[in-house]
Amino acid sequence: MIGSLYGVDSALIGWITHLFHSVVFGLLFAAGVSYVSTYRGEPSLVDLIGAGLGWGTFLWLVAAGIVMPLWLTAVGLSMTLPNLSPLGFVGHAVWGVTLAAVFRWSSSLNLLEIERPA
Repeated sequence: MIGSLYGVDSALIGWITHLFHSVVFGLLFAAGVSYVSTYRGEPSLVDLIGAGLGWGTFLWLVAAGIVMPLWLTAVGLSMTLPNLSPLGFVGHAVWGVTLAAVFRWSSSLNLLEIERPA
């Protein structure tokens, strides 16, 4: 279905574009958490998990529930609005929690050795 957003019926292209969207939304999450932590200090793991769950839920509601059906309708496919399935919620919630955990783990590695302002 994701490939249809771009006028392609290939499952492979759909999977690749879905992964691309995941990377973009993951980078937006990382940027948001990094920005907030500059002013409020390092978030706890519980705070990060909550932020990840909230981000995943937001994406399920807005991106998958509203934007995707509107976009698919615009390219000529029939979709219900909103398109909110329980399985979609679980997938986005698990993605958000996993994103938060990976963000915490990767930030502890200090791969970029960025000095944060005091």
